[in-house]
Amino acid sequence: GGVGVSTGGKVTTISPPLSEDESDIESLHSFHYSPKAVDIPSAVRLAKRLYHLDGFKKKDVSRHLSKNNEFARVVADEYLQHFDFGKCTLDEALRCFLDRFCLTGETQERERVLVHFSKRYLDCNPGTFNSQDAVHTLTCALMLLNTDLHSCGNKAGGRTMTSAEFINNLAELNDGQDFPA
Repeated sequence: GGVGVSTGGKVTTISPPLSEDESDIESLHSFHYSPKAVDIPSAVRLAKRLYHLDGFKKKDVSRHLSKNNEFARVVADEYLQHFDFGKCTLDEALRCFLDRFCLTGETQERERVLVHFSKRYLDCNPGTFNSQDAVHTLTCALMLLNTDLHSCGNKAGGRTMTSAEFINNLAELNDGQDFPA
């Protein structure tokens, strides 16, 4: 449990640091959402705790950001506000983002997290891509390229995708145009 600290009549709980093997999973489950209204202050607090790993492990972040409900979407939007991707290339921003937590879960769950990333990247870099969908397409392509590069199947004499193949696979996927070289 945490330690209660009184701050001007209000008691704030400070969670002790957790080892990599521990997790404050009860906190994750204590944040409920109502279909009628989202508790914005709770979403902001949870996003901050997830970002700072206050009571959570890196793998907990992905599990929460990938949930498919309105509260989780608000938490994810607030979580991404902690990142300033301005003046970053997409691959630099993606590395920075994925350095904060472990992207885990089923494909659909990972996809939801990358949608939040794509929206924030475009918000920080307006005009760099034609749409959020285009950013998301290129983000997923970069993830697949990384998998292709590091997959075990390629270690035993298999070949990785060439630059030309990568560019050709993405032809006209920036809303009908090519991505910048």
